[in-house]
This record gives sequence, C-alpha cells and structure tokens, in this order.
Amino acid sequence: MDGISLTICICTSGRPTQLARCLNSFACGSIPPTQVVVSDDSRDVALADEVRRACSLYRFVRYVQGPRQGLCANRNHVVRQSCTSHVSLIDDDGVAHPNFVQRAHELIARFPDTVWTGSVMEDGTRLTPPSNPTFLGHFGRVPRPSEPLRNIHLNCNILPRAAFAAVGFDEAIDYGYEDTDLCAQLLASGFMIRHDPELVNSHVPPSREDAPSGRHWLAERARFYCTIRRHLKWQFSPLHAIGFAVVAPLHLAAHRLRLGQPLHFFDGWIWLLRDVASLRRAQPCVELVGAS
Repeated sequence: MDGISLTICICTSGRPTQLARCLNSFACGSIPPTQVVVSDDSRDVALADEVRRACSLYRFVRYVQGPRQGLCANRNHVVRQSCTSHVSLIDDDGVAHPNFVQRAHELIARFPDTVWTGSVMEDGTRLTPPSNPTFLGHFGRVPRPSEPLRNIHLNCNILPRAAFAAVGFDEAIDYGYEDTDLCAQLLASGFMIRHDPELVNSHVPPSREDAPSGRHWLAERARFYCTIRRHLKWQFSPLHAIGFAVVAPLHLAAHRLRLGQPLHFFDGWIWLLRDVASLRRAQPCVELVGAS
C-alpha cells in the first residue's frame, strides 16, 4: 500500500460533544488515518475552545479555523487543508466503523481513481445504501441495472484528492443536497462512483429538538437549485429539466397549501427563475496545493 494516504475531513460548528465521539471512533479503528483535519466554524469562543481541546487529545488530528461562510465553504476549506492522495468527508455526528480506514486503503490500492461510497447506519437502526435522485430530486431512488450511481454518503466515502481540482462544493447552497451537486460535477468530469458494501459508518444526528430551525426549507430550496443545474449544466438533459420545471413547482405549491402557507404558493416558480439565471456562474473548484 505504498503511496496511499488518507485525510479524514471533518466540518464542525459548535458541537464539541459530537465531534469528540467522531474522533474517538477513528482512534479506536484497526489502523489510524494519515491525518484528520477538523475545520471549525464555531462563532462562540467557549465552544471553539472545547472543539480545540477535543482535537488536542489525538496526535493525528489537526485543528483549523473555518471560513465561517457556510457549510459548503467549510467543506471546500477542509479539503484544501489536506495534502494526501485521497480524502474522506465525515460530518461531526458521524461514527467510523473500526475497519473503515483499513478498507479504504484496500480500495485505494486497487482503484486509485475511483470515487467510493459505502452505506450508513442511521441512528443505529436503519442501514441506508446510497441512492440516486428521484424525478423531483429527492434522495432514495434505487439505481436501475447498469445505471451509474449518482450519489455518495457524506459520512462514508473515499475520493481522490485530485478530483477537487475540477470540482467543489457549491457555496451558493446554504444547506442540503450539496453532495448530489458535487456528484453531478464528478460524473460530468469523468469520475465513476462505486458502492462498496463493506464500507459502513454510522450517523447519529442530534434530536429534532436540537436541530436548527428552518433547515427543512433550506433543503427544499437546495433541491430545486441542484436538480435544475444537474439537468441543464452537469448532465444536460433538457427534457428532464422541462418535466421538472412543470411538475416540481406544482408539487411544492400543493404542499404549501396543505401546510396553510398560501403566501409561499409561488416559491417553486420564483426559485426556478433564479436558478436558471444563475447557470452562467463559474463552476466551483478547490485550489489544491502541495498534493502528494
């Protein structure tokens, strides 16, 4: 396995307890990663100090301050801090399987240019394999035979670091579906995404009561943005774009009415107009330095 090196890239923001659990899972693994980089967007000084202390407990962990410009900017930032052949993106509420890094090394040795995704155990009860987007852009569609895989799990993946010279997380996305957009860019750039069932990490998110409010609608907004860009920019399938533009706003409008939110009836159409107008925006990428 000479030449193989793996950075675990973790974004966090004010969640030292979850981060400590995540870091400990790598410390308890069968072999350690080359390094773990934690990019911290915490704005509260006390929480940032706790995050820094959690990182200091492990020699293989490097703490860096995040850009504080949103999650996607932080994801790009943490990748930029790596200097290994491959990276793995794990959220602070993820928990690595003891054999994750070892299995990652085996896959990298055999298929160094492939993007890999595993499955994720949600809340310790539900094994979730990767899935492709549905017609409306949601997660969850089982890929058809011979159909390429179009998504990775952000808590269980392996990516060649060199891929980020051509792609990057779109910093116009506030929250949600940024992985779908990244994967659309990867496929458009010629990379293949493959699923390895032996890669299984866990996702243990905070309770719904502790989750930030408004995230559902941020994700809905991102779903429109990522889906229309995928159809018109990354895959270029105009017929799918037209179908989505006809059905998706109506579907959202009906949902708004059921929730008693008539003032938001036209959101879907407004979002689509803005998204189509943004198509000329430059493709995001990560400026890599010091690749090994």
